[in-house]
Amino acid sequence: MSTSVHFPDALAKNLEAEARRKGISRNRLIIEACRAYLESFRDEWPEEMFDPLPAEEMKELQAATRELEDAIRGSRRSKRTVDL
Repeated sequence: MSTSVHFPDALAKNLEAEARRKGISRNRLIIEACRAYLESFRDEWPEEMFDPLPAEEMKELQAATRELEDAIRGSRRSKRTVDL
């Protein structure tokens, strides 16, 4: 996937210098830095945090979500319908 990111001049110069020092492209350096940053969070969350919810809990969550959406729609001042 391609994306565009704008860096402040000083940061861009530091990135360029570090990439040259490491002998890699600036793009590769940014990818590796982002990957390392995201990996650093893996140990902060319990593994079970990412397990799918049991079916009954999922049904309860969906019902609570619908209830919240209905409450929000009911409290809106505008009568215009908005998809949430």
